[in-house]
Amino acid sequence: MLIQVGELAKRAGITVRTLHHYEQTGLLLPSARSAAGYRLYNLADVQRLHMIQTLAKAGLELAEIRDFLEQESLSLTELLDAQITLWINSCAAYIRCATAWWSCGPGLSTMRRRIWNPGYRLWS
Repeated sequence: MLIQVGELAKRAGITVRTLHHYEQTGLLLPSARSAAGYRLYNLADVQRLHMIQTLAKAGLELAEIRDFLEQESLSLTELLDAQITLWINSCAAYIRCATAWWSCGPGLSTMRRRIWNPGYRLWS
């Protein structure tokens, strides 16, 4: 069974333009074209689109998704484990940054009060 681009977009909850973009970037190519030139997709294409959407929701960029789907050098589990590790490292970096800001907070607010106090002269 083949479905047209508009029907696939509707069922997937995306725009036709998104599917066109996926085709232009080589991420998802239609299996066939109708006599009128409409893009037609089969079940394997729908499954590939589902994988694309899942990996995109996991935070991968389209180029990374395309590389994974073409090469499959990593298993899906390994790819998702790597993505989770990346998230954990990013969260740790944000926490370190927030901690640094919080530790500076009291000193910054004291300095701000001193600088913006109209009666205070910073450079006497």
